[in-house]
Amino acid sequence: MSGGGLALALALAVLLLLVAPVTPQPWPLRLDSDRFDLEFQEWLRAVFATSIIPAPTLLRWSPEALAKAVLQLPAPASQQRIQRRLEAGLPLRIVAIGGSITAGVGLPPALRPTLRWAQLVFSYLNRTYPHPDHDMQSVSVNGAGSAFFSTCGLAHVSPQTDVVLTEFAINDRELPHLVTFNYDVLVRALLQQGVAMVVSLSWMQREEMQHYDTPNWRKTQTYRNVAVYHRAAQRHGLGCLFVAPTLLHKVPKRRISGYFAGLWHPSPRGH
Repeated sequence: MSGGGLALALALAVLLLLVAPVTPQPWPLRLDSDRFDLEFQEWLRAVFATSIIPAPTLLRWSPEALAKAVLQLPAPASQQRIQRRLEAGLPLRIVAIGGSITAGVGLPPALRPTLRWAQLVFSYLNRTYPHPDHDMQSVSVNGAGSAFFSTCGLAHVSPQTDVVLTEFAINDRELPHLVTFNYDVLVRALLQQGVAMVVSLSWMQREEMQHYDTPNWRKTQTYRNVAVYHRAAQRHGLGCLFVAPTLLHKVPKRRISGYFAGLWHPSPRGH
């Protein structure tokens, strides 16, 4: 399967969380078939043909590489609820909440509506289970983390929402016990409101990538936060995705800077 950037690869991983089989099985063949590989190349070329940035190098993301990003699958009941809706031909309502990365910062403004990670997830959903009434809302506040959304998150997530995707790893700068508390408050409120599935998706800072697989890796802010989200996923039956292992599976550390626009935000290639 081809991807124009890591966000496209993670879009497939997010969709896997939405429709993953309840019992352990190989990854769905359609996620790594030659037909879908060609379709994605054609889609990417069409997107970048009208963009103001050059088309990125097409990378091949194997199921094994994508699997490195999946730290936790959602609970079987959540999977079944989403799967039943899709198989019945019903639309999904998805809300992505997060900070400036969710807003698409790092992309030229003209490309943010189409190439930010939430939109890539939505585009892939519509290619796989097309429906005219699928709905994706992207709610982003620059610098906001789980503390902000734990107090006002429900104002942006309607009771009809099926899936909520969260992106807070860069902005959750409080002590771990506070991040744990804030994220738990948010998740409990979402689940009590009737959201079927919550998935955390974590990007990371550029310099932190250099510590991957070293003794300093566990000291980074992102590692600490991902550990918090992973424990929350285990407690509440959520999905949990982490970008770094998949990206570093394909890209040497010395080339990581090309996936960043500054210290925190993904570049067009990173998105």
